[in-house]
Amino acid sequence: MAKKIKEAQKKSEKLVANPPFSLISFDVKTRLFLGGTVLFFFLLVFFKIHGSSIALWNNKAPGDKEMDRERGLLLGTPRVIRIDEWSRNTPFIFSQFHQDFPKNNSSYGASNNTLANNMPVKDITTVFRPIFWGFFLFDLEYGYAWYWHFRTVTLLVGFFLMLMLLTGNNFLLSVFGSLWVFCSSATQWWYSAMIPE
Repeated sequence: MAKKIKEAQKKSEKLVANPPFSLISFDVKTRLFLGGTVLFFFLLVFFKIHGSSIALWNNKAPGDKEMDRERGLLLGTPRVIRIDEWSRNTPFIFSQFHQDFPKNNSSYGASNNTLANNMPVKDITTVFRPIFWGFFLFDLEYGYAWYWHFRTVTLLVGFFLMLMLLTGNNFLLSVFGSLWVFCSSATQWWYSAMIPE
């Protein structure tokens, strides 16, 4: 009888250690990747880093053009072709912030247009839109970095977990695949147009 009890205990210990229906193995490597991604997100927010081409406004504002052109730019070159991002989306978001996130903003047009235009708004729906939480938790710059890199984290983590399922928990292939999708031309071209969400 004692032998059967010990055998049952060993079986239950194995089941606890290796659940039979575990789709994703959250081993040390997986937890480190997920934790590192979240840490990377908070570092980018802390240092107020974003990937916007908003530095193009430096060319439009009065002042010393040579000096102003590079102001605020850490890396890369602002792209004029992304005019929908730097000339429309970003100023609309800033307008929402400075007007205390109204549902109706006359800059956009018809009523409740801020919801349709995917803008931060003081509304119950924002509870279900964590991409905008940074604007309500922090100031404009931290909120904007949160808004920008929430996409990065959800894209990387989402594809990583999906690839872990599809590859049978192949860690390296899942990391490579999620980085591949993130760095793909489609993602980078449409990054500020809600494609990652």
